Formats: sequence, structure tokens, C-alpha cells
Amino acid sequence: MDAYKNITSREIEAKLNDGDMRGNRIISLAMLGGSFFFLLIIIILSQKNASVETATRMVGDPNIFLIVFIALGFIVYSMFMVFPKIFLKKENLMKLLSATNEDGDQNNIVDPVTKIIGIDRTLMIIRLAQLEGITLFGLVILMMNVSEKNIFENPTNWIFLLPLFFQLIYVLNNCITTEKTVARIEANILSAIKNM
Repeated sequence: MDAYKNITSREIEAKLNDGDMRGNRIISLAMLGGSFFFLLIIIILSQKNASVETATRMVGDPNIFLIVFIALGFIVYSMFMVFPKIFLKKENLMKLLSATNEDGDQNNIVDPVTKIIGIDRTLMIIRLAQLEGITLFGLVILMMNVSEKNIFENPTNWIFLLPLFFQLIYVLNNCITTEKTVARIEANILSAIKNM
């Protein structure tokens, strides 16, 4: 455990610059890109002006979707804020640091810095998946309204895009630069280890 407590930010930064940061960027931008690609499809479909009657019958009361979307958004964003505390609880962190593979042998990752970066990447992917889930839900509701002549004339439809903008801001602020990743690892994982 002392090996983990003595890790410095310079060691983390050096390991991230060796190529681990590229993986973080690819994962986060791929998840973000999928959402933007879905939005592009919605915009193309709205330009083609699909059958108004069938789409309107399927959508039903748009207020119900808005209420469900807001309730689900509240739950997802609450979990987004609370999940790192649950994931990095003392018991869970001990399991992650001393993880073994199926054969019972110690995991192949013996470098403590690499293991810490791997834990951070796992946490990052789970949090990005939470954001992507509510983003895609909003985009699906938006796609159900694609029969409108211009889906963005209705101010309610902009609400369904808010998670996409939040996801974009989160990725650009937290997942792209080495400095932000090092700061995130220090604030979340290393501080939890030092308090063990």
C-alpha cells in the first residue's frame, strides 16, 4: 500500500504522456462523437419532414416525455455526482488495488501508477456512460418530434439537447488534457488512498 501512497503527480503525468492519455481521449471523444452523430441524423431527418400523422400519434402528450426526461435527468445527474464516492470507498478501493485475475494470480499490472491510471479510466468510462445515457434518451425524444417542420423552433425541444451540451463541456474540461487528468487522479484516487 505504501507504493500507492508515495505516487507523485510527476509520475502520473509521465505515464499519461507515454500513451495512456491517448486512450482516454479516444474513449471520451468516441462517446461524445456518437451522440453528435445521432443529433446529425435527427437534423437530416427533420429536413426530410417525415409523415406528420404517424409520428404525432406515436409521440402522444409531449409533456409526459418532458416530465419523465427531467425526473430521469435528476436521477442520472445525482448518481453522476455520488458515484465516485461509492466507487472510491475504502473497501472498494482496496479490492481494486489488490484485484486478481480469474486464475487467482496477482493481476498483470504491477506498476502502481499504471494501476491508478486504470482505476481512473474505469471511473471515467462509467461516468461518461451515465452522461451518454441521458443524452441519448433526450435525443430519442427529440427524434420522436422530428415530424415538426423545424424541431428547433419549439423551445421545449432545446431542453432535450441540454445533456449533450453538458456532456460536451464535461469531456472538454476533464478528459482531454493531461493536467486535468492528473488533477482528477490526485483529487479522487490519491487523496482516497492517503486517507486509508
